[in-house]
Amino acid sequence: MDKDDNMRHLTHQPLRLRDVADVHGYVRDAVALLAPTAVSHRDALHAHGVRGVLRVERALPPGVPLQPVLDAVLPVRLETLARSLSGVDPALAAAA
Repeated sequence: MDKDDNMRHLTHQPLRLRDVADVHGYVRDAVALLAPTAVSHRDALHAHGVRGVLRVERALPPGVPLQPVLDAVLPVRLETLARSLSGVDPALAAAA
């Protein structure tokens, strides 16, 4: 395996944290559940989501499962950011 093959192999391995087998896949799925207006900001939402996962994982005590915490926190964070990026007033969005 040459250097380029080795780099491709490393970049395609999923990022595993605790009980989340593929952090990027988890975040990608969470972003996909957002309103269609979020599609134009998918990359920013994905990057924000991955950073959020890393912060939550570091804050949890050892042995505590990560996914249940993410299930409760990440969708709200992503939805808030999506509204902010799309310029939607949160008060108007809540009334809709």
